[in-house]
Amino acid sequence: MEAKELSSRCFKLIASAFRETGPAKIGKGFTRGLFDMTVFRLKLGSITPVFWIMQTQEALDAIFADELRGRTRPAIVLGTKSSDFDRLKGAFIIFLDPDKLARLSSDAQVRALILQSAQDQLLLTVLSPYETFSAVYGDQFFGRDAEIAKIRSEPDRNFVLYGARRMGKTSLLKQLEHLYNHEIFSVDPNAENYGKAFFISCLGIHSLDGFQEVLLTNLDPSKYWTGELRKLMSKGRHISKDVATLSAFRAVSGRSGRRIILLLDEIDVLLDSPEKNKILDFLRRLPDMRYRVIMAGYKSVWRETQRQSGPLWNLAHPLYIAQFGKEDSLALIQKPMNSLGIELEDGIAARIYKDTGGIPNYMQHYCSVIVSEFISKGKKIAGDIFDSIHSHPDFDTIVMSAFHENVQEPLGKFISYHLASINIQDFTINELIKFARTKGIKHLDYDHLRSSLDYLVTMGFVQTAGESTYRFVAPIILDQLRKRDLKSNLNSVISELKSGIT
Repeated sequence: MEAKELSSRCFKLIASAFRETGPAKIGKGFTRGLFDMTVFRLKLGSITPVFWIMQTQEALDAIFADELRGRTRPAIVLGTKSSDFDRLKGAFIIFLDPDKLARLSSDAQVRALILQSAQDQLLLTVLSPYETFSAVYGDQFFGRDAEIAKIRSEPDRNFVLYGARRMGKTSLLKQLEHLYNHEIFSVDPNAENYGKAFFISCLGIHSLDGFQEVLLTNLDPSKYWTGELRKLMSKGRHISKDVATLSAFRAVSGRSGRRIILLLDEIDVLLDSPEKNKILDFLRRLPDMRYRVIMAGYKSVWRETQRQSGPLWNLAHPLYIAQFGKEDSLALIQKPMNSLGIELEDGIAARIYKDTGGIPNYMQHYCSVIVSEFISKGKKIAGDIFDSIHSHPDFDTIVMSAFHENVQEPLGKFISYHLASINIQDFTINELIKFARTKGIKHLDYDHLRSSLDYLVTMGFVQTAGESTYRFVAPIILDQLRKRDLKSNLNSVISELKSGIT
């Protein structure tokens, strides 16, 4: 088979097995296609480049600068490794034998060849989608189908996501940015979900001017809007800065030719700002200028959603982000492991889910340790893997930082320390009241504890387990609390509660 015919045959086979996500690029000595390989649930991505390189050295010169060097996700090259690739040290390249590929006849065979080549040629840590310390999106993103469907099905509604730390709110926003900007939601400019999305962190913003400046700078890095603002201000003194700024936002959305979706993270900062009302009034005006707002926050958002006429009322629909259920948890654990060629003994995935209570960040950490351990062990993962997970230097920090961020009030700590001290997960409010009485805390009543438990349920650390029974979600948190000076911590919080602090 001639080179050109072989190239065409290979690309047709890959295009049949995977969705094409970009136009083919033909350069001097090479052809490149883009394909969606998220089916593997590995760090390949929805835009995985596949190259056919005929005149290797010249072709590499053409694509070297921006296509292969410095990639953080693997690219596929149809061909065999040669000395021409030596200068691409550090590039993540999977070499695929074109003659072997061309002999295949089914999509399943093509996928199997690519997957096996990836496993054989790259470190599993390079392919692994598990991430402990950063937000994830694309094929590293799991679950949240219901939340994404809700947001997608109501394109004219603003949403505010709320829930505990480590539940994946930032990852959900990054996934929405990915879905919108790669036109996975819609490629029709007239469709409801069509839009350009911008992820923006609100950390460090404490005023309306600062907020507007950050938004506009992200929306239009060319600073076209500054000239537009100056032009409006120079037309007459009757044009206020507020009117001019709104005109700048309108001009920016008008230039984009499509709706702008603002994905605002860490909005607790805005809700705690002295200019909170000004900021929220400004956000209420944005839909009229072809903007949609999807926000995410933590304790302050939870607090405001409890108030029927609070500042978020009639601005955004609240959407609670909870821990994963069993089905999504097992998918997160097992699907990438299968694609990595890692076999888990029966019961390992179920125990990870039970230990972590379905808290996504905890599960990601468990799985990332398993991948690194498999490289050294090279055998089926057995129950002793939990010793490696629990002794990992990051484990305590990850578990306890989330606990301290989410459980700050004395009453929440009292409940947690008590459960850890008696080593149980299921309990009732009446049992907590009885224990409080034995410690001389007389002012705590059913309503106090019910309110605190409602908050802990929202934070994903406690769940209802019956009509009047609650369950602490993640046993590993209680285990880590027991490794500390639990008696001293419990006595300290009891002293606070006796003084009337709840």
